[in-house]
Amino acid sequence: MNIIKNGFWPKIMVLKSFNIWLWQLLHVMILFSL
Repeated sequence: MNIIKNGFWPKIMVLKSFNIWLWQLLHVMILFSL
């Protein structure tokens, strides 16, 4: 169980940081299109 958690948690963190980066990119594109 512990091994699964340790392998699963970093993937969530990477996904979260990628999500934040994606949102920032979207906002930049919206700003430039205006």
